[in-house]
Amino acid sequence: MASDQKEIRMRISKIRELEFSCKDIPDDVENIEFGKNLLFALHFAYAPKPEKNVFALKTFVKYTLKDQQEPILIFVNEILFDVIGMGEVIKIKKGSNEFEINNNFLIPLISVAIGTTRGMLAAKTTGKKINEFPIPMLNPKEVLEKTSKK
Repeated sequence: MASDQKEIRMRISKIRELEFSCKDIPDDVENIEFGKNLLFALHFAYAPKPEKNVFALKTFVKYTLKDQQEPILIFVNEILFDVIGMGEVIKIKKGSNEFEINNNFLIPLISVAIGTTRGMLAAKTTGKKINEFPIPMLNPKEVLEKTSKK
């Protein structure tokens, strides 16, 4: 490590479910194809709390059947990370709620969030038809690039 670089250390301090609703896939719907007639949306929200050395990452998941407005599954969770050296990767603009986050810091957190969310949903939907369609394997770098576009 170069002498001008600081060490960033982090650990998961809390994982919690914030919202869950699941109507499951109706029995009369056949030939379900993930990404074709079963649509999947994934979003993230970040909340750095530098005064507590905490970084909160919320994950939002929604499954919807094509041609239906009402989602069949909504899930939101939050993972709190204790981060030592947060100031090295997150720059908070003084006098506002805006901040800039280094993508190299976010990528492993996004990976943890996706895997954690996948596992939580698998457990929550056991015995339901929707359980046959877990969150797919995703490249966290690509997810970050897609979800960061304005």
